[in-house]
Amino acid sequence: MNLRVELWDRFSDMTDVNVYVVGNFNEDIVRTLLEKYVASLPAAGRVETPRDMGYRLFTGQPRNEWSRKMENSQDKIYFFWTCEMDFELRTSLIAKITGQIFNNIFREEIREKRGWTYHVDTHCSVVPDHNGNDRPVVYFPLNVTLKEGSARECRDLINGVMNDVAKHGLPEDRLATVKQYLKKVHAEDVADNSYWMVMLKNLDKFGINFDRNYLETLDAITVADIQRFVQQLLAGSRLESQMTPENNRCEHRFSTHHVAPGRFCMKKLLSCNIIIIFAHETPINNRFLLKMKEYTHYNRIKSVLAEKNKTGTWLSEQMGRNFRTVSRWMTNKVQPSVEQLYDIAKYLDVEVRELLVASKSKE
Repeated sequence: MNLRVELWDRFSDMTDVNVYVVGNFNEDIVRTLLEKYVASLPAAGRVETPRDMGYRLFTGQPRNEWSRKMENSQDKIYFFWTCEMDFELRTSLIAKITGQIFNNIFREEIREKRGWTYHVDTHCSVVPDHNGNDRPVVYFPLNVTLKEGSARECRDLINGVMNDVAKHGLPEDRLATVKQYLKKVHAEDVADNSYWMVMLKNLDKFGINFDRNYLETLDAITVADIQRFVQQLLAGSRLESQMTPENNRCEHRFSTHHVAPGRFCMKKLLSCNIIIIFAHETPINNRFLLKMKEYTHYNRIKSVLAEKNKTGTWLSEQMGRNFRTVSRWMTNKVQPSVEQLYDIAKYLDVEVRELLVASKSKE
């Protein structure tokens, strides 16, 4: 009942309600419909202003660590950087570029080089209406799910990368790659009605035309701009959280299986490619034989990428493929098709045979 009263009260006065219409339509027909069904709604002059909801982010650099029991043991770390920032096209683009650059860096460092995770999620944006009339703030979260035992080292890596960029900046090619990607996305977005809906809302609410001079503003952003932005972030507030399994790896995962003498029991551990082979009748000190599960290597994609100073992320972007697929090619868990091998060879500028392991090498 309270909700009905609230809705009745809110829509009984439509003075400060704006209606946006975007699409391919006959303007005269839409105008007639708007005048009939929208403009005729009651309006008594009420204008609402943003209210202070008390919704504010943390300050300082709080850090939390805890553990809990897990069925599949894994580490989780979460960062959140924030600071006040002007809301305009340039700062919004710098934030978006920064988020994309660090997304690429962390995927390469955490996932590809070290193999700690498949999941790295981060982005960065300037939020203009966080709470009431408060100043706009930056949202820069980073969420990583890791192999058990990797959290501390990964946390140090992340802090090290952030500090390094703040101190030394970035290579030009990092920025150029993201700019090229954003231009491609922008060219696709302008053909979508939802893009123009966002443009209209920003223009109406904040008086900012985010479409005008978009490409010129994007081109003008430099690595020095990104460096200064990261410096501002690190001078602001940072939240750091870490969750690890409560049980020890061995206590949680290794268990004894009693089987008939002379028979074997094989158990695959869920979080790593290790198989325990347990023979009940063998002497106690020879009871366990641990063997790494290996995949037959038919391709050299990972090696050739390293030789060319390229990454799996780069290859997935060139081919328009999901990184997980490319990663499975690189680890030889699955093999690309013949057509895909030719595409990979083209992007890496090598002969197809250079991507394949010689038959004698597999024996």
